[in-house]
Amino acid sequence: GQLILHWEQYDFGVWLLFNSETGKLLGHCGLRKVDETGEIEIMYLLDPEHWRNGYALEAAEASIKYAIETLNVTRIIARVKVANESSKKLLRKLGFIYTHEVNHSGRLLSYFELHTSSKEF
Repeated sequence: GQLILHWEQYDFGVWLLFNSETGKLLGHCGLRKVDETGEIEIMYLLDPEHWRNGYALEAAEASIKYAIETLNVTRIIARVKVANESSKKLLRKLGFIYTHEVNHSGRLLSYFELHTSSKEF
């Protein structure tokens, strides 16, 4: 429900990811506007069965490109669990920079940001 409402309100959001050969659902990836701050956040979640195949990188790159070229976004944030080293590695590969830790709804998260002027495709 929340993801659909976000699309209706902002005209962008999260996309479902499917394997182009098998049609199997892999997970989701996309962008959302953070209510409290108005920041644009990248989000991704893949079924563990599909980890380490490059799907998250491909989907995140497409989401960032969309944010830059269609939404004219100049900064994107990401928040991940402090212990999620794989996600942190992916964010660094995408050009995100760690800035600080934040307590969000009782969970300690690592906060990253990407200034899109430094991103090339």
